[in-house]
Formats: sequence, structure tokens, C-alpha cells
Amino acid sequence: MIVLFLFEVTKYLNNHWKRLSVITGILILTAIFSKKNVYVLLELYDLVPEGAILTVQDYLVGLFNSAQFVMFFIFPVLFAVLIADLITVDFDDGFIHMILARAESRFHYIITKCGVILMMAVLFTCLVIATALLVATVFRIPFSGDRYHYLFLADHNASSLFIYFIILSSFILGLTFIGMLTLVLSVYTRGAGVAVGVMILLGFIHNVFYVIDSPFLLWLPFTQYVVGIHEAYAPFGIPVSYFTSAFSSLYLLIGIIFTFGLLMGKMRSCDINRVRSSE
Repeated sequence: MIVLFLFEVTKYLNNHWKRLSVITGILILTAIFSKKNVYVLLELYDLVPEGAILTVQDYLVGLFNSAQFVMFFIFPVLFAVLIADLITVDFDDGFIHMILARAESRFHYIITKCGVILMMAVLFTCLVIATALLVATVFRIPFSGDRYHYLFLADHNASSLFIYFIILSSFILGLTFIGMLTLVLSVYTRGAGVAVGVMILLGFIHNVFYVIDSPFLLWLPFTQYVVGIHEAYAPFGIPVSYFTSAFSSLYLLIGIIFTFGLLMGKMRSCDINRVRSSE
């Protein structure tokens, strides 16, 4: 299985390096936009004293908690673009039977694809951090100073490293579920573009529910990986007692297991011989 995983990773990077480059460029633009946006949001929340300077700590935490445009739209859609054709390309290129021969079973094939999604979730997270630090360096955002983001203010005893760990682990778990959901949509519709379109629509739905303060927002998928929107951070978070980090983690894990089951069901019912005969 390790050999198959390395083969899949190499194949993915060879075929998608241009896409990765474009997405990295978009992440840089997003980081530049967020430099101002994070500060404005803290001002609106009356958390920043007059004349205070935004630090890298507030900037990074704010970036990963910018619910509307960034976390509800840009990040999910960009990750969906990276993942959408992960399986359909094997069918479109007619390589599915050759890859399944390497995988030995369809279960191993799906497990390998899930491994690629997890790897891409980690890589995407690293790209977000790297582009944010690049922007912070270029615009000379100080790396030390007072912290004003409400995630820091909620628990003065919590270290920055612990807060970063919670944010990044939730982000990676959320991206993994987003990737699995995108893969299910693309496999069942046989169209990567359709899957990305659905994710764009989901992004708009999240934003609408956020703007109108709908109670249904806490049940939507993209809400789950935004740490600062949980009940513990009310009034900035959603003031519902059971909407905790544990709730979101369980939601995402169940979602990953469920989407894995849907992928397995589709692969088991797929007639690979018809793909071979149609080449």
C-alpha cells in the first residue's frame, strides 16, 4: 500500500503542479486581504485599543477564524479544486484497471485516495501558513507584542502553541472532510466541475446563514472547522451550549466515515470492465 501511496502522490504532483502554483498565488492574495480584514474585525468587536498594532499572532489566528469570505468560501473552494478529480481522472484517462491491479483491492484504492486527501490537507495548511508569514514579512507585521484576538483573551493561561494546535488540527480535519465530500460529489456525478460548483454553492449558503444569524449554521459542514465560532467564545461564537469543539470533531469524523462508505459503495458497484472495453 505504501508503494501505491507514493505512486499516487507522484502522479498527483506531476499532473497538478500548475494548479498548485495558481492556488498558492490566490492564497497570497487572500493573505494580503486578511491583513486588513483581521484588524477591521477586531476593531468592530472593540478588542483593539486605539493605535494598537496587529501582531503576527493575532494575524494568523484571525486568518484561520475569518468565517465569511475566507473560511466559508475561499479555503473550501480552493481545496475542492485541488481534490475534485482525484478519482474521476483515473476513469477519464482509462488507467483505473491498471491502478486497481496495483492496489490489489478497491478498498486499498479508496484508502490510498483518502491518504492523498489527508496529505493535501496538511500541505494546504502549510501553504496557508507560509503565504501568511510571507505577507507578514513583506508588510513588516511585528512577530511580538500584545495579543488582542478573542481566542487569546478567552483563556489567558493558554499558550500560543496550544491555541495554534487546536486551530490547525481542526483545520486539517475539516479540510479532510471537505475533500472527502468533494470526492463523493465528483464520483457520483462523474464531474469534478459539478463537485466544485456544489462547494461554491455551499459557501454562499454558509455566508447567507451567517449574515442572517440562522441557528442552522451550526449544522453546516464548513462551520465545524472554525474554532472561534464555537460556544466557548460567545458572544463572538454561536451561543448554543452543545456547539463545542468536541461536537465539531465528532461531526467531522462521522462525516469522513460516512463519505468513505459512500465511496466504497460506488466503487464496488462500478463495472471496471466497461471502462476497459470503452478505451
